[in-house]
Amino acid sequence: AALFLALVPWICVWAYCLLNGQSFGNIYLPASPWNDELFYYKLTEGVLSYGYPQGYFGFNESHGLYLSFAAWSPVLLLFWVIWGFFFGWNLLSPMLCNLTLLSVSMLVFGLLVKPGKRCGLLVGILYAAFLPVTRFALSCIPEAELFGLFIIFLGLAVSCQREYKGWRIGAMFGLVMLMTWMRPYLILLFLTPAVLWVRRRGKKALAPTGVISAV
Repeated sequence: AALFLALVPWICVWAYCLLNGQSFGNIYLPASPWNDELFYYKLTEGVLSYGYPQGYFGFNESHGLYLSFAAWSPVLLLFWVIWGFFFGWNLLSPMLCNLTLLSVSMLVFGLLVKPGKRCGLLVGILYAAFLPVTRFALSCIPEAELFGLFIIFLGLAVSCQREYKGWRIGAMFGLVMLMTWMRPYLILLFLTPAVLWVRRRGKKALAPTGVISAV
């Protein structure tokens, strides 16, 4: 089931491209209706080439400040920078990175939750039915990274409900911290590991939870 789930993102992308009458290799970021994509692409390119962005890619597209990530968090570029460092950076790189991350996330979800054949097929169908995850995978938009991290987070939460493990709680806290640095509103996800931890350890877990949330 885990191996099947790992293939689902690639199957969905193949089907999406087929339905739109084009191949994966023909995707061209500069032609996208989302102008954010080129901003993120150039930010990542600057980090890979110089260690920091070579200009302020702001919403009004008019500034030129070095070392500035503008309204974006540097953490948003983390996975793309790692991919570009090892495999190079071109217009298909963000999509390949997104798909690899989503595939690994689905694999980890399957290994954590251990769904049966019927449940694994249902999860795959539900993934395919949520078209935004496939559309974001075919873009240079960081939401695909957040989808991948959240899938792992869900796997940890479900497996921890079945069998409590301290490392799973720690991993959930770590993932929420990473996702919060990407998108601040995701700090709300702290409630899940916090509740599981307090339920297991009692009131003495409240203070450490508050410290982690503050960090």
